[in-house]
Amino acid sequence: MMMKAWLSSLLCAVILSACGGKTAEKSSAAASPAAPAQTQKAYRVTTEMLNIPLVIRNGRDIGGFELELLQAIAERQNITLDFAKLHTWQGIFDTLDKDEADIVAGAVTYSKERAERMEMTLPHFEYEFAMLANKQAAGARGFADLRGKNVSLKRDSIAETLIPMFGAAGESNIIRTTTTWEAIKEVLAGKAASATGSSAVMYYYAKQYKNQHPDLFVLTDPSLPKRHYVFAVKKGNTELVRILNEGLAKVRADGTYDMLYRKYWH
Repeated sequence: MMMKAWLSSLLCAVILSACGGKTAEKSSAAASPAAPAQTQKAYRVTTEMLNIPLVIRNGRDIGGFELELLQAIAERQNITLDFAKLHTWQGIFDTLDKDEADIVAGAVTYSKERAERMEMTLPHFEYEFAMLANKQAAGARGFADLRGKNVSLKRDSIAETLIPMFGAAGESNIIRTTTTWEAIKEVLAGKAASATGSSAVMYYYAKQYKNQHPDLFVLTDPSLPKRHYVFAVKKGNTELVRILNEGLAKVRADGTYDMLYRKYWH
């Protein structure tokens, strides 16, 4: 039946063409090739080299909870992501202002101050402030108990807002580092009693190094509120925020989010 219908249409087209009518011209136009499929839009993602377990990079190979989450979002939203851009944490948000990146990922904590400077997605991870501590911090029940002891933390991170809780006069006991991993190494080497940051990171390292350093433990402070990780986008780019938020909802709904969470914390 389909072949008969096609032959009938072809015959009508030939007859109309022979008659030289305008209808034949319209038929010819309708038969023109379809427009090519729309190309996937690409967005540039900038991160630090490492912020385990959120960002793990080895050459062109990428991993870690946040980068794998972004990849899953991209698949569901029919966009592509370019992870080639690397930057130190210090000044990383400037890449948005300078149009060098579209998304900043990797332990970006929401704050009102940051929200005034850039767009932020809905939260994708809740955490609490925590310290990875060694035997020098034994007996501490809160961050204030670390006052006077050496405490390491990443420069220009949200953790710096906590310094009044445990900082000595002139902040002489604060060791500022370029990365979270460098702050952790100060504790492993015994140069600091604790490293301050996210519970997502501190619990991960406590588990990884429990055999080599059995004295390690994670200290939290119940007086502090929970915080949230987001993805940062250039101010005014609400369309990209919408795309990422929609994709995040999809990966939560289909179980991908839970699978990634279990991969890194269970």
